[in-house]
Amino acid sequence: MKNPFFLILISFLISCSQNKENKSFIIDGKIEGISTGKALIEYSDFKDTAEIKNGQFNFKGTVQKPEICKIIIEGFEHQTEFYLENSKISFLGYVDSLDKVKISGSKTEYENYTYNQILNKYERKFQDIENEYEGANDSRKEELKKLYEKADLEMVKAQKQFIKDNPTSYLCIGILIELDWSFKTAKEYQEYISILDTSLNQYKRLISLKEHVGRMEKVEPGNIAPDFEISDINGNKIKLSDHYSKSKYTLLDFWASTCGPCRIENKHILKAYKKYHDKGFDVFGVSQDSKKELWLNAIKKDSLVWTNTCHLQKESTNELIKMYALNQVSANFLLDNTGKIIDKDLHGEDLEIKLAELFN
Repeated sequence: MKNPFFLILISFLISCSQNKENKSFIIDGKIEGISTGKALIEYSDFKDTAEIKNGQFNFKGTVQKPEICKIIIEGFEHQTEFYLENSKISFLGYVDSLDKVKISGSKTEYENYTYNQILNKYERKFQDIENEYEGANDSRKEELKKLYEKADLEMVKAQKQFIKDNPTSYLCIGILIELDWSFKTAKEYQEYISILDTSLNQYKRLISLKEHVGRMEKVEPGNIAPDFEISDINGNKIKLSDHYSKSKYTLLDFWASTCGPCRIENKHILKAYKKYHDKGFDVFGVSQDSKKELWLNAIKKDSLVWTNTCHLQKESTNELIKMYALNQVSANFLLDNTGKIIDKDLHGEDLEIKLAELFN
């Protein structure tokens, strides 16, 4: 029996060699188990239908970038999802198992198949750890946490290796965006972006990513924190620069009432505040909440006695998230009285250790 993956690979290679210059796509579909009917295609904001005759249908069109598309056979429950791009694509399957259709001819779909094989390996590891965790004793739970963290780091390493191995793949842009949190510096992030083939420079997602990395660079230690004006709990407008100039050191802390890790972090910040406030340490809290009641309740419950501010905007319209290149809700920047960023993302005991170093 021939290896089905080998057949997919051969089909993919042949298709790519025949369609390098394609400016449009052609989907040739063949469905067993149905003679006539309608096939529907959906991607982005586009929808179209095609008549099924003798179990066959086709779609033609053009996409500006690889798009995840759906093909649905009218009257049947399942659907097929795959990456659509400007090439000749073969769609072969059975009408009662549309979730298992064979797709060939899409380079991006083949790369997606390869990438998912990598992810699935680690997803199985995570699932095994989670299954054991619930019934484990405290000692074993600590071991399992470490195993989970180790597997997570291994998966990130594998994802970054995929980027190195597939520099022309459109998927790499999305992977880099997903791995945003794993890059500690803009320089490290830029090193991986530079791996990508210049053919990807046309895509808006990559252009936006490069802009994001540029903003990351501006908020790294040694730079002056971008200034902004924001409302406190009483609706008074406050400028960040007016605040940090009054203390030796100020922690610019981004958080939200709905962020579990943030609420835990509040305890560590409060401890540091009580210990070093009289020596010249202050906190400037910036919540990313959009509902005032949740924000104020969290301030009261967590005893956040420092200056608390919030734009009360949704994430999509909150310019501070973009300005400070935030890749997660919980983030902080330690500033001196000139606004220079001394350090960033000081979590847990790291904040106290840093303050002890500065004040002593």
